Amino acid sequence: MTAETDTTTATTTTAVTVGDALPGFRITPTTAQLFCFSAVTWNPHRIHYDAPYARDVEGHDGVLVHGPLLGA
Repeated sequence: MTAETDTTTATTTTAVTVGDALPGFRITPTTAQLFCFSAVTWNPHRIHYDAPYARDVEGHDGVLVHGPLLGA
């Protein structure tokens, strides 16, 4: 990988070539983001946005992230 700095925006970009290992990252969606994703995918299941329901009724530790959102 090689790095370049764009002086117009003060950001650093890195060129990626085949075979390069990419750094890991973690994104933790908020309850509001999970609710919005439920809305745009027409998925009304409350386990994705209602923590008390997911915990007390369905037996989960908290709200669940949608499967398709895990790959995004």
